[in-house]
Amino acid sequence: MELERTFRTKAVLADGHSIYLTRNGAIKLNPMDQLAAAEREQRALIYRETIAFSILGRKFAPKWSFVNLEAVIPVKEFVNEQGEDPLDPSAELETGPPN
Repeated sequence: MELERTFRTKAVLADGHSIYLTRNGAIKLNPMDQLAAAEREQRALIYRETIAFSILGRKFAPKWSFVNLEAVIPVKEFVNEQGEDPLDPSAELETGPPN
C-alpha cells in the first residue's frame, strides 16, 4: 500500500529564523495535490508583504492585525518540503521550540 505523499511548510522570517507551520501543536502536513494552490497563496502573501509572525502570540497573521508591531517579524519566504524529508534541526515550531 502506497502512503499518501504530503508536504509541510516552513516560513523563513526576516530575522533569519525558520518556523514550521503547525496545527494543534504538530507540524501541518498537506496532501501533495494542494501544493500548487498553497504556493500561489504564499507568493501573494509575500508579494503583498501582508504576513508576519508574532513573537508574543506565537502565531502567523496579517501584519495589520497586530497591535504591537515591534513584536512582529515579517515573513521573507515560504519553503515547502516533502513530508518524508528530514526536518530542519534549526527550525522551530509555530507553537515554540521543538521538545
